[in-house]
Amino acid sequence: MLPDFFRGILRKLSPSKAPVDLDEQARQAFEAYNVVGHLLYDYGNSAVLARVVEAQAQPVCIRLAVVLDLDECLVHTQYSSVNYDYPDVMHVALSDEEILTVNKRPGVDAFLSTLAANFDVYLFTSADEGYANPIVDMLDPCAKIFKKRYYYDDCVHENGLNMKDLKCIEMTQSLAHVVLIDNNPLSFLPQPSNAVPIPSFFDNMNDHALAIVLDLLLTLRHVADVRPCLDQVFHIDQVLQDIQIPTFLTEP
Repeated sequence: MLPDFFRGILRKLSPSKAPVDLDEQARQAFEAYNVVGHLLYDYGNSAVLARVVEAQAQPVCIRLAVVLDLDECLVHTQYSSVNYDYPDVMHVALSDEEILTVNKRPGVDAFLSTLAANFDVYLFTSADEGYANPIVDMLDPCAKIFKKRYYYDDCVHENGLNMKDLKCIEMTQSLAHVVLIDNNPLSFLPQPSNAVPIPSFFDNMNDHALAIVLDLLLTLRHVADVRPCLDQVFHIDQVLQDIQIPTFLTEP
């Protein structure tokens, strides 16, 4: 099964039983997740999700809240002096001297449009507001997609890690109806059961992760609680325990 395979990869990347610095654990976790992140959507996970959703399905009227990361989730940013041939880019001026070239993940515009029509959408980035806002303004020029934006200062900062506590978001939904989409597994530490991991994006023109995530989100619209569904598919809490990074701040 995929969770066993995933944990095996993690153990190979972090084989030592001796305590190590938390920063090193974070690096290993990030590497491990990027190595096998794309596999999370293969090997029968769609069938697993369908079975769990069927068991949890209720005529739920609560609108799902979708919290999105920015960098390597929706876009990848680099300095414009870098020469490359990626076709779908935005040029963002942070100042007269600093101009960024932003690769848009394939399908991001349609993805955001569909999300806004079906869910309450929030941005939660670990980047500074001054950097993130010009990029998000180009993704959402009419300010109709994101209900609110959250930045570095809204993260939980502990032992050098920047984590995203969903309880800081001003929304009407309980955590039973919230998901966090992020490429960094350490963002999930406060609420691992609300996690929807996504492989990191840089410049792959054939990337189709957003379409897969959208299908998952549409499937979750009619469940009483997304957390047992996501636990059955992604096992994020168990993965973080296996690499000896404690989960905390978690809702009971």
